[in-house]
Amino acid sequence: MNEAVLDVLFHAYGKPAGLTAAQIHERMGLGEDFGNPPHGVVEGLLSHLEGAGSVTSASARGPEGEITWRLSEQEYAQRCD
Repeated sequence: MNEAVLDVLFHAYGKPAGLTAAQIHERMGLGEDFGNPPHGVVEGLLSHLEGAGSVTSASARGPEGEITWRLSEQEYAQRCD
């Protein structure tokens, strides 16, 4: 799942705003999250990936004020190699 999140963010890299957890969830083609917020699993993965330095929260906010996420520059460079 971590790789799927990173792949979605890799393909969105360079766009002015990052992606929200809900947008990442949708692009991954995930269904219901069994009683959790629809993108709760993705939010957990993003927190883990942020701790590992693979993603960062972007300064831009989503349409409803939610956090947006971007691939870190280092992670992007590694994926380009």
